[in-house]
Amino acid sequence: MKKKILSIILSILVLGTCMLTITACSPSTGEPTNNCEHVADGSGYCSLCNEIIGSTEGVLYELSDDESYAEVFGYEGSSKNVIIAEEYNGKPVKSIYEEAFRFSSIKSVVIPDSVTSVGNNAFSYCESLKSVTIPDSVTSIGDFAFYFCDSLTSVTIPDSVTSIGYRAFYGCRLLTSVTIGNSVTYIGDDAFSFCNSSLYTTENNLKYVKANNNPYCILVEATNKNLSTYQINSQTKYIANSVFPSCERLTQITIPDSVTSIGYEAFYDCESLTKVNYTGTIDQWAQIDFYSYASNPLYYAKNLYINDALVTEVVLTTATKISDCAFYGCESLTSVTIGNGVTSIGDWAFYYCRSLTSVTIPDSVTSIGDLAFSSCSSLTSVTIPDSVNSIGNWAFSGCDSLQYYIEGNLKYLGNTNNPYLYLAGVTSTSITNATINENCKFIGADAFEDC
Repeated sequence: MKKKILSIILSILVLGTCMLTITACSPSTGEPTNNCEHVADGSGYCSLCNEIIGSTEGVLYELSDDESYAEVFGYEGSSKNVIIAEEYNGKPVKSIYEEAFRFSSIKSVVIPDSVTSVGNNAFSYCESLKSVTIPDSVTSIGDFAFYFCDSLTSVTIPDSVTSIGYRAFYGCRLLTSVTIGNSVTYIGDDAFSFCNSSLYTTENNLKYVKANNNPYCILVEATNKNLSTYQINSQTKYIANSVFPSCERLTQITIPDSVTSIGYEAFYDCESLTKVNYTGTIDQWAQIDFYSYASNPLYYAKNLYINDALVTEVVLTTATKISDCAFYGCESLTSVTIGNGVTSIGDWAFYYCRSLTSVTIPDSVTSIGDLAFSSCSSLTSVTIPDSVNSIGNWAFSGCDSLQYYIEGNLKYLGNTNNPYLYLAGVTSTSITNATINENCKFIGADAFEDC
């Protein structure tokens, strides 16, 4: 009985709080007032004061295969202004599925902060779409996501987003304003092509997309592919996919220290490239996000220059990571000293650095990526600290000059405290049995190859 009375009292208190503090609207005037009455019409907005009071009817949801979350897969409503629910059947709505609103006549959409991905073609051909609210929970915007949204005039991409897909905003012919957050590392081909002409800047045979009030924010195209060198603007932050594909006459390129990300195949097939000059520090270069090996001009040039000085030794002091492919194929490099701030060495980070003879890895490093030092044929010694808890596949494959700790018929890499940390290979592929040291923590992907 006491519990029932307490429940009734709490209900009264909650109702009283609502009556006193929630501002709604007057049924007669639509003006703000201190009552709890809104008028719902299925759109999710109050039909009098236009305040958001719920989600829009007609949005179709379904649970994931494991029923841990829900996703939007279609829309059958009549409202032109759509509010997507945060939950469906008690599960968070995390995804807007492929083609969910394709060809819809909606004018605006509010995406809740439960959503993490906007799928391929999710809003493509929504020609009346003028406004989209992307929350800072979204991490990826899919291919063709807003393709030919002809009425869209501006878009703000929050800091949470790391990738913008192929032709994501292609053909948004009224799009004049773009704001891009600081976390984007991938911008797909033609992501902002065929938008309003005011979105572009052309300078020195290079075409840029204006974003964040920076007319040179995203380098998207070399308008003349027959030049031997290009001058990238010092305000450029992103070099998009396939900017210099098959620029056969390109021999040298200077990349400004403002660049934080270089896209897929940005320098693909630039086989005449011999010099890459970077205007920042070696620590900054190490942290540029390269999407693939063909994103890094070193793949062709083989030599890195920092402010026109050839890099033969790398000493990192302020970097916190070494990005994927950061020094891929850098043949001028002979030694690497990694500072105590670095926690990860990316995939392919020093792949095919054929002149590299020594590397010092500090205790701060916890992960070494796939093929990180693969094919460093001159590398004679490496110390792997106990702090490392992840070593990728083939991380030290093809390092034919490495000095190993040998026990029985097995070859190890490690440190003075534990020389058996990483099983790298065998002394002979004809072995018939092997006993792995009890202190071995990692077994290389190719440790027993051809045995």
